[in-house]
Amino acid sequence: ELIAHTLALERQQFISDHLHFANKYFNAKQYMDAIVEYRQVLTLDSTNVYARTMLDSSNNMLQNVFEIRQAEAIQAALDKNRAERDKRFINNQFKKGREYLDQNKLKEALNEFNLAYERDNTNQTVINAISTTERRITEEARSLIQQSQEELNRNNYADAQLLLSEAEVLSENNQEILNEIIILKDQVDIQKFSQRGMLYYQLNEFDKAVVMFEKVLEKDPENESVREYYDKCKIELSTSTQMMDPMTEERYLIGINEYVNGNYDKAIAIWDSILIEQPYNKKVLSAIRTAKERLKQKTN
Repeated sequence: ELIAHTLALERQQFISDHLHFANKYFNAKQYMDAIVEYRQVLTLDSTNVYARTMLDSSNNMLQNVFEIRQAEAIQAALDKNRAERDKRFINNQFKKGREYLDQNKLKEALNEFNLAYERDNTNQTVINAISTTERRITEEARSLIQQSQEELNRNNYADAQLLLSEAEVLSENNQEILNEIIILKDQVDIQKFSQRGMLYYQLNEFDKAVVMFEKVLEKDPENESVREYYDKCKIELSTSTQMMDPMTEERYLIGINEYVNGNYDKAIAIWDSILIEQPYNKKVLSAIRTAKERLKQKTN
C-alpha cells in the first residue's frame, strides 16, 4: 500500500512537472517542445482533457508556423528572383542607353534610361544618366536653333525649317525651347512669304503676291512694308472703280475732308471702313495709299 501511494505521488509529480514545462514552451511559442511534454503527460494520463486540448492546440499552432515559414521562404525566393530579373533589366537598359548616347541618339538614350528608372527610381547612376542626357538634349536643341538662324540669314528657308523641326522633336518636353522654336518658325515664314510676295509683285502676278502677303500679315499684322505692297496688289487687281451708294459716298467725302485738313490717319480709318464692304474699290484703295504716303512723309 505504501509503495502504491508512493507511485501515485510520483505519477502526479511527473504529470505536474511535464504540464509546467509544456505550458512554458507553449507560451514561448516553442510548439514542438510543448507537444513532446504534453505527450509525456498523456502517456501516464490518457484521459487528461487539459493535456489533450493543449496538445491539439500545439499541433495547430505548429502547423500554422510551418505554413507561414514556408510562405515566407517562397516569397523570399520570388523576391530574390524578381530582384535578379530587375537587376538584369536595368543593366541591359542602361547599356543600351550608353550605346545610344555614344552615337548621339539622345532621344533613344533617354528612353532607355527612363525604362531603367521605372524599375529602380533610387539608382543614382541611372538618375545621373538621365540628367546628363537631358542636358545634352537641351544643348543640341539650342545648337540646331542657332544653325537655323544662320540659314535664315542666308535665306535658306527649307534648311532653316528642317533644323527647327529636328530641334522641336528633341525638345518636346521643354516648353521654353519650344517657345523659341515657334518664334523662329514665324520669322522664317514671314521672311519666306515676304520674299515670294515681292517676287510675284515684280512679275506682275498680283493675285499670287496677295496670297503671300496675306500669309505674312496673318503672322505680323503690323508689318507696314508688306501692308503697303498688299494694298498696291489689291489696287492692281481692281479692274474698275466700284460705284458707291449715297451713304458710302458721303463717308468717302468725309475722308477726303479729313485728308485735306491733314488728318491722314482719320481719313485712312474712314476709308478702311469702306473696304470692309468693297475690298477692291480702286478709288478708295488709291486714296488710302496716297494718304499713307503723306502720313509717312509727315511722320519723317
